[in-house]
Amino acid sequence: MDEQIGDDWPYLVYVLVFVVILRRQLLPRPVKERPTLALVIMGVGLILAVSAIATDWIGVSLTSIVVLAVSLVILAAGFGAIRAATCRVWTQDNTVMRRGTIWTLVLWVVTMGAHVYLDTLVRGSNSTALLYMGISLYVQQLIVRRRAEAEMTSLAPGSLEQSALPA
Repeated sequence: MDEQIGDDWPYLVYVLVFVVILRRQLLPRPVKERPTLALVIMGVGLILAVSAIATDWIGVSLTSIVVLAVSLVILAAGFGAIRAATCRVWTQDNTVMRRGTIWTLVLWVVTMGAHVYLDTLVRGSNSTALLYMGISLYVQQLIVRRRAEAEMTSLAPGSLEQSALPA
């Protein structure tokens, strides 16, 4: 039983991070300058992915690892860009806000479904799940940030101060 829990802990972490992301997507939140959560998830994910490669847990050639990495980045970034279009952006009390929609959630499930599918193709590729989530969230937040900047500039001059987008 302990061995099974030991083998499954990464999946529990992935699910926990995924739930946190989904919850935050549905809450109205100010658009921030720095996507801190995405950077933390990417950093931890990068450490796990490099560790899996270094310990030969991902059982494929270097060429396959490069193809997998490029595929994951393209998928993660692509889904992040698409999800960004589903987020609602508005101003409230001189602050630019954002909130995901039901389509944002649906696309998150599709995003992770694509990664799970890749997991079935390459042994050990589940070690890239956090990196994949982080990249996807980062791209989504960058695009939402640009939309927020456009929202600020579309308002009457002087109606929003520069501090309307918190750091």
